[in-house]
Amino acid sequence: MLTSQRGAFLIQLLIMLAIIGILTVLTVPNLSAILVRQDLESGQNTLIQTLHKAKWLARSHGTTVDINIAQDTYLINLTSANNSVNETIRLPERTRVTQAIAMRVSPAGIIAMAPTTTQAAVNPDITASALDISNREEMSITLASTHDQPKPNASNAQNTPDAATTRTITISPFGSIAGI
Repeated sequence: MLTSQRGAFLIQLLIMLAIIGILTVLTVPNLSAILVRQDLESGQNTLIQTLHKAKWLARSHGTTVDINIAQDTYLINLTSANNSVNETIRLPERTRVTQAIAMRVSPAGIIAMAPTTTQAAVNPDITASALDISNREEMSITLASTHDQPKPNASNAQNTPDAATTRTITISPFGSIAGI
Protein backbone atom coordinates (compact mmCIF):
# COMPACT_ATOMS: atom_id res chain seq x y z
CA MET A 1 0.00 0.00 0.00
CA LEU A 2 2.79 2.41 0.88
CA THR A 3 4.60 1.86 -2.45
CA SER A 4 1.43 2.47 -4.48
CA GLN A 5 0.92 5.80 -2.68
CA ARG A 6 4.50 6.79 -3.46
CA GLY A 7 3.98 5.80 -7.09
CA ALA A 8 0.78 7.86 -7.29
CA PHE A 9 2.53 10.85 -5.72
CA LEU A 10 5.38 10.56 -8.24
CA ILE A 11 2.94 10.42 -11.17
CA GLN A 12 1.06 13.47 -9.81
CA LEU A 13 4.35 15.34 -9.44
CA LEU A 14 5.41 14.52 -13.02
CA ILE A 15 2.02 15.61 -14.39
CA MET A 16 2.28 18.88 -12.45
CA LEU A 17 5.80 19.53 -13.81
CA ALA A 18 4.58 18.80 -17.36
CA ILE A 19 1.71 21.31 -16.96
CA ILE A 20 4.10 23.97 -15.62
CA GLY A 21 6.46 23.32 -18.55
CA ILE A 22 3.65 23.67 -21.10
CA LEU A 23 2.41 26.90 -19.52
CA THR A 24 5.96 28.29 -19.52
CA VAL A 25 6.43 27.48 -23.22
CA LEU A 26 3.13 29.22 -24.03
CA THR A 27 3.89 32.29 -21.91
CA VAL A 28 7.45 33.12 -23.00
CA PRO A 29 6.58 34.30 -26.58
CA ASN A 30 3.92 36.64 -25.15
CA LEU A 31 6.43 38.02 -22.67
CA SER A 32 8.84 38.73 -25.52
CA ALA A 33 6.15 40.68 -27.40
CA ILE A 34 5.41 42.71 -24.27
CA LEU A 35 9.10 43.57 -23.86
CA VAL A 36 9.36 44.68 -27.51
CA ARG A 37 6.26 46.87 -27.14
CA GLN A 38 7.64 48.47 -23.95
CA ASP A 39 11.02 49.09 -25.59
CA LEU A 40 9.38 50.79 -28.56
CA GLU A 41 7.06 52.92 -26.42
CA SER A 42 9.99 54.04 -24.29
CA GLY A 43 12.11 54.83 -27.36
CA GLN A 44 9.25 56.68 -29.01
CA ASN A 45 8.66 58.77 -25.89
CA THR A 46 12.39 59.57 -25.60
CA LEU A 47 12.58 60.65 -29.24
CA ILE A 48 9.46 62.81 -29.03
CA GLN A 49 10.73 64.45 -25.83
CA THR A 50 14.08 65.08 -27.53
CA LEU A 51 12.41 66.77 -30.51
CA HIS A 52 10.40 68.98 -28.17
CA LYS A 53 13.56 69.73 -26.20
CA ALA A 54 15.38 70.73 -29.41
CA LYS A 55 12.52 73.11 -30.27
CA TRP A 56 12.66 74.61 -26.77
CA LEU A 57 16.47 74.96 -26.87
CA ALA A 58 16.34 76.68 -30.27
CA ARG A 59 13.74 79.17 -29.02
CA SER A 60 15.37 79.83 -25.66
CA HIS A 61 18.91 80.24 -27.06
CA GLY A 62 17.78 82.09 -30.18
CA THR A 63 19.82 79.82 -32.45
CA THR A 64 19.37 76.92 -34.80
CA VAL A 65 19.71 73.46 -33.27
CA ASP A 66 20.82 70.53 -35.39
CA ILE A 67 19.48 67.05 -34.65
CA ASN A 68 21.65 64.23 -35.99
CA ILE A 69 20.96 60.53 -35.67
CA ALA A 70 23.16 58.01 -37.46
CA GLN A 71 21.58 54.89 -38.93
CA ASP A 72 21.32 51.85 -36.63
CA THR A 73 22.28 53.82 -33.58
CA TYR A 74 20.71 54.74 -30.27
CA LEU A 75 22.36 58.17 -29.87
CA ILE A 76 20.73 61.50 -30.71
CA ASN A 77 23.08 64.48 -31.00
CA LEU A 78 21.85 68.03 -30.45
CA THR A 79 24.22 70.83 -31.44
CA SER A 80 23.96 74.54 -32.23
CA ALA A 81 26.00 76.86 -34.42
CA ASN A 82 26.98 79.08 -31.49
CA ASN A 83 27.88 76.07 -29.28
CA SER A 84 25.29 76.98 -26.66
CA VAL A 85 23.77 73.53 -27.20
CA ASN A 86 25.88 70.39 -27.36
CA GLU A 87 24.46 67.22 -25.90
CA THR A 88 23.91 63.58 -26.68
CA ILE A 89 20.74 61.78 -25.69
CA ARG A 90 20.52 58.01 -25.56
CA LEU A 91 17.54 56.02 -26.72
CA PRO A 92 16.61 53.06 -24.52
CA GLU A 93 19.03 50.16 -24.77
CA ARG A 94 17.07 47.86 -27.09
CA THR A 95 15.85 50.44 -29.62
CA ARG A 96 17.57 51.95 -32.64
CA VAL A 97 16.79 54.38 -35.45
CA THR A 98 16.52 52.62 -38.81
CA GLN A 99 17.70 55.47 -41.06
CA ALA A 100 20.11 58.39 -40.74
CA ILE A 101 18.34 61.64 -39.88
CA ALA A 102 19.60 65.21 -40.06
CA MET A 103 17.14 67.92 -39.04
CA ARG A 104 17.45 71.56 -38.11
CA VAL A 105 15.26 73.50 -35.71
CA SER A 106 15.00 77.22 -36.41
CA PRO A 107 15.04 79.85 -33.64
CA ALA A 108 11.27 79.99 -34.17
CA GLY A 109 11.05 76.30 -33.23
CA ILE A 110 10.24 74.99 -36.72
CA ILE A 111 11.73 71.60 -37.59
CA ALA A 112 12.99 71.03 -41.15
CA MET A 113 15.38 68.72 -42.89
CA ALA A 114 18.96 69.94 -42.45
CA PRO A 115 20.72 71.14 -45.58
CA THR A 116 22.56 68.47 -47.48
CA THR A 117 26.27 68.91 -48.10
CA THR A 118 25.40 69.76 -51.72
CA GLN A 119 23.03 72.55 -50.65
CA ALA A 120 25.60 73.94 -48.21
CA ALA A 121 28.34 73.83 -50.86
CA VAL A 122 26.19 75.67 -53.41
CA ASN A 123 24.99 78.28 -50.93
CA PRO A 124 27.10 78.51 -47.76
CA ASP A 125 24.96 81.42 -46.49
CA ILE A 126 21.77 79.36 -46.48
CA THR A 127 19.68 80.48 -43.52
CA ALA A 128 17.42 78.58 -41.19
CA SER A 129 14.36 80.51 -42.37
CA ALA A 130 15.11 79.61 -45.99
CA LEU A 131 15.43 75.98 -44.93
CA ASP A 132 12.13 76.12 -43.12
CA ILE A 133 10.34 77.31 -46.22
CA SER A 134 12.09 75.06 -48.75
CA ASN A 135 11.97 71.86 -46.69
CA ARG A 136 8.45 72.06 -45.27
CA GLU A 137 7.47 68.47 -45.88
CA GLU A 138 6.33 65.68 -43.63
CA MET A 139 9.25 63.84 -42.07
CA SER A 140 9.24 60.51 -40.32
CA ILE A 141 11.65 58.66 -38.07
CA THR A 142 11.36 54.91 -37.62
CA LEU A 143 12.47 53.16 -34.45
CA ALA A 144 13.05 49.43 -34.34
CA SER A 145 13.37 47.07 -31.43
CA THR A 146 16.59 45.09 -31.18
CA HIS A 147 15.13 42.74 -28.59
CA ASP A 148 16.33 39.22 -29.50
CA GLN A 149 17.52 40.42 -32.92
CA PRO A 150 21.06 40.48 -34.27
CA LYS A 151 22.56 43.89 -34.95
CA PRO A 152 22.42 44.68 -38.67
CA ASN A 153 25.64 44.40 -40.61
CA ALA A 154 26.70 43.74 -44.18
CA SER A 155 26.02 40.00 -43.94
CA ASN A 156 22.42 40.34 -42.71
CA ALA A 157 21.39 43.61 -44.33
CA GLN A 158 18.12 42.02 -45.50
CA ASN A 159 17.03 41.75 -41.87
CA THR A 160 14.40 44.50 -42.06
CA PRO A 161 12.11 44.95 -39.07
CA ASP A 162 8.39 44.29 -39.44
CA ALA A 163 5.51 46.46 -38.23
CA ALA A 164 5.28 44.63 -34.89
CA THR A 165 8.84 45.63 -34.02
CA THR A 166 8.83 49.25 -35.23
CA ARG A 167 7.33 52.61 -34.33
CA THR A 168 7.21 55.72 -36.50
CA ILE A 169 7.36 59.33 -35.34
CA THR A 170 5.91 61.78 -37.84
CA ILE A 171 6.70 65.49 -37.93
CA SER A 172 4.17 67.50 -39.92
CA PRO A 173 5.15 70.47 -42.10
CA PHE A 174 3.67 72.70 -39.40
CA GLY A 175 5.79 71.25 -36.61
CA SER A 176 3.42 68.91 -34.79
CA ILE A 177 5.02 65.66 -33.65
CA ALA A 178 3.06 62.42 -33.48
CA GLY A 179 3.99 58.85 -32.64
CA ILE A 180 2.35 56.06 -34.58
